[in-house]
Order: sequence, then C-alpha cells, then structure tokens
Amino acid sequence: MKNKLTIIFAVIFLIGIMTTGVLADRILSNTDGIYIQDFVAGNTATANFSFDYFDIPDNEDNSPLIIKLDITSDDQINYPVWKNDFEINGYIDKCLYTILGFCVSPSTVYFNCSEIAPLTIIHSIGLETINNIPDGTFYCYNEEGDLDLNEHDDVFLTIKSHPALWPGEYNLTARFYYLNDTYPPVVIITNKYAFDKYYRELDNIEVHAEINEVNLEDYWGTIFADENITVPYSHEFAGTYYFTKILPIDIPEGDFELSIFAKDSSGLVGNDSTTLKIDRTAPEIILINPVNASIYDETIPVKLNVTDAKSGVDNSSVFYRISEIVNQTFCPSTGVIFGNYNCYNSGWIPAQLNITSGYYEDEFNATNVTSGSYYFEAEAEDILGNKGVL
Repeated sequence: MKNKLTIIFAVIFLIGIMTTGVLADRILSNTDGIYIQDFVAGNTATANFSFDYFDIPDNEDNSPLIIKLDITSDDQINYPVWKNDFEINGYIDKCLYTILGFCVSPSTVYFNCSEIAPLTIIHSIGLETINNIPDGTFYCYNEEGDLDLNEHDDVFLTIKSHPALWPGEYNLTARFYYLNDTYPPVVIITNKYAFDKYYRELDNIEVHAEINEVNLEDYWGTIFADENITVPYSHEFAGTYYFTKILPIDIPEGDFELSIFAKDSSGLVGNDSTTLKIDRTAPEIILINPVNASIYDETIPVKLNVTDAKSGVDNSSVFYRISEIVNQTFCPSTGVIFGNYNCYNSGWIPAQLNITSGYYEDEFNATNVTSGSYYFEAEAEDILGNKGVL
C-alpha cells in the first residue's frame, strides 16, 4: 500500500539581525512547485520548493538559517508520527551572482536534518542549543555553518520512511528561522472566534494557540481579573497548543483580558490576547398581561416582555404559571394546601415568542378554573442558563 506525503508549505521569515520568532508573510515564488511523489513505506521520496524574502539592510549576510520541518499524519491521534519514522536530508541550490536574470555562479550547500535533542548548532557567530524537539519535527542545518539565507533559494529534500510506517497520508510543513534569539516568541490565538460569545461560572473554556519559537521553554495562559486566573496548558497536537480552564464559581461579571504567553530559553516572552466576556445577569421579565388586580373570564391573555442584553434569551425557557391564593397562601405545585385542601396550580406553561410583536405570548384557558384570586409567576433563562423570575 502506498503512503502519500502531501507537502503544505508554511514559511516563516524573520526580520532583523539573528532573530527567531518574528512573523512576516512572504509570497512563494512557485506555489505549484511543491510536490512529493507517492512511495511505498521504506522507500525514498524527493520534494523541492523555493522561497523568496525581502532583502532588507538589517538581514546580516552571514546569519545562518535553520529549516524546521514538521510531519503529521492525517490521523495524528491514533497514528501519530514518532521519532525514526522518517529520515530527511537535503541541499539548497544557491545563486551567488546573476546577470540579466541568469545564474552565473551556482552553489550547492548540503544540510543535515535532526530530530534528536539536545541539538547544538554551531556557527561562526555563535551557537544555539535546541533542547526540545517534538516527535515528527526536524531541524535542518549545515554543520560547516554556511547555510545562509539568500534570495530565491531552491530547497531539495530526500525523505525516507520506515518500512513499518502506517499506510496513509502525511503532511509536511516547512518553516525557516535565523539562529540566534533576540526577539520573543510569536504567539497567535487561532480560535478567537470562540470568544465572541459570553461565558459564565463553571463553564469550560479552551484556547488554541500557535507558538513559533525555536527554543521554546515555557507557555501558560492568564485571565486578568481582580485575582488573576491561570489557564493551564493541556496538550499539543499538530503544532497547536491547547489551554483549558473550568471558570471559577466566583468569577465576576465583566470583560477580561485573556492572554497566552510563551517564553524562550533567553527569557524573552511573547503573547497574544483576546477578550473573555462573563455574563451572570438573568433576563429581565416585564409583565404586560394579565394586568394586576384585573378580572378575567374564560380566557386570560398572557404577554411577557423578556429581554437579555448580553447572552440573549433562550426562547425555549420562557414559562408562566397561575396558582390559586388560599388564605393569602399560594397553592403549591402539588395542588394540595394545608394538608388536605385541594387547590389550583396550573404548573409551568410555555410562552411562545411572537416574532411580529417581539413578546412571549399565550392564551390561558380558564374555563375549568373556579372563581377566586390567583397568583401569576413567570421565569426565563438566557442562553447560558442564568435564570430570571417574575
């Protein structure tokens, strides 16, 4: 059975002298040229692509380049990529000089790709140690230190899979980094849409974040409230870091800054933030009908104005009930009062939203209800379950 390895090219270029962690989007020079052949497990495949970057003055000519490769399977939960599933090596075709768009001084620089940590990369400007390399991740570099970033470099990979590799589709992403770290990690919260809504106490929140950093050391989440709340790290999957928290029962209502932080081995910290909105206010219920102290015959019109400015009213949660008043006491839901006296309690009856009027309405049939005084109650919940009563 063949394994199809699909390359998804994700390129990160870092702007500044010897930096890691600063994102800058670039346009690929040949978006159709990223291809890897089908191959049987245990065989060798090849892939190639090229990249451009903006040649800015503060890109140091001799700054070494690290290529980071990540391989994931389409079923990473059940069949994750482990160490030794792949071997990767390659080279870069460079053009030191061009005349009229033609390369007159080509150069080929070979590099090795390692998935074993700690990995120390040595260069004339210094060295860098990568202490944590997750399964499925490779760092590619040139041992002689001459893998420099140049305009429109062509990258060629040789990829060999283990004979026992699980058959399926695998995805390869490529990213590029300078060696030394003078900028903080780049953190991007990728599910900010999940915080367009409101939450309440005891809700479980989950934050997804991409963290781009070669020498990542620590990461955490914080809700900035009167007493800051930690959002613990849960797990990492396919390059996304997950942070989860059951909100404390005493979290106040309001809008709070929710931030994910990452720290590198140099002690530099980067973060991204979103807004966590907490709603603990129940819907407001205003009684339009029946009118207090009014007399009704066989039909009692019911009309309620129910509003909730934050989460919104749960339209299925609006109910009312009518209970008989006996000796200034409301008839309970059992329909029995004072031990043996039968009294009337309608039980909770739903009121439907009239889209035209905007009110929650019903018509209560009082044909079989005896004359007397009755108590009217209503209740409603917002989408979060905050309950209001009338």
